[in-house]
Amino acid sequence: MMAEVLIRNGQRRVKLHREGITALSRFVLEREGRPASCQLSLYFVNNAKIRVMNTLYLKRDMPTDVIAFSMDEGEDAGGGVLGDVVISTEQALLNAERFGASPDSEISRCLIHGILHLLGYDEGGEKGARMKAREEALLKSAGKRVWRTITC
Repeated sequence: MMAEVLIRNGQRRVKLHREGITALSRFVLEREGRPASCQLSLYFVNNAKIRVMNTLYLKRDMPTDVIAFSMDEGEDAGGGVLGDVVISTEQALLNAERFGASPDSEISRCLIHGILHLLGYDEGGEKGARMKAREEALLKSAGKRVWRTITC
């Protein structure tokens, strides 16, 4: 059995490569030791939609590239449903241009980053350095497999 990856596309900016997104998600979950029976939900949106979510849930009135909503904590822990990762493809494309990265690698980075949040990684202090290092290692390792997240 493989992890169930649910993908919802709420944007029109890029054409998603669902097989690649699913493969990359499963790769990260496997590398992080998650059981194959877990479930992950991915939602790809534009900046307007993620700004609303960022304002409503995190009290930050601005667009961001990725938000993660964990279901694997508190009373829901251990149920197999990890949670939701919301990615703004529009913001990811802006970040790719800003950092000189390819759009595909930046969306992959957002995906990995969101999954790591669901798995308990945090961006604050020393934990942030640990998360960033793990994100980079996974991105580098995943890149060798050439999984595409978008189709040009």
